Amino acid sequence: VKGQLGNMINPGAPGFCYTFYPTKDGPRLNDDGRRSRPLIGIAGDCAEAAYILRPIDGERDNNAIHPDESTKYALMCDIDCGATVG
Repeated sequence: VKGQLGNMINPGAPGFCYTFYPTKDGPRLNDDGRRSRPLIGIAGDCAEAAYILRPIDGERDNNAIHPDESTKYALMCDIDCGATVG
């Protein structure tokens, strides 16, 4: 939340979260026969930015515990909108 005042409180609206594929063809099959995972677009109300997360199959993260490999995502890009998003 980018408040205009130091004591401003976020009003608590949820913003959005969407899953999507980077091509119109949708998911593709991986080498092991599983469908590829989607990208995730998120933004919080009053954030003034949107974020796209990408799946990180096979990458090591020694600082995190991931019991479910399908939950591993990393920030792909941060889109600064300069206005309220959500």
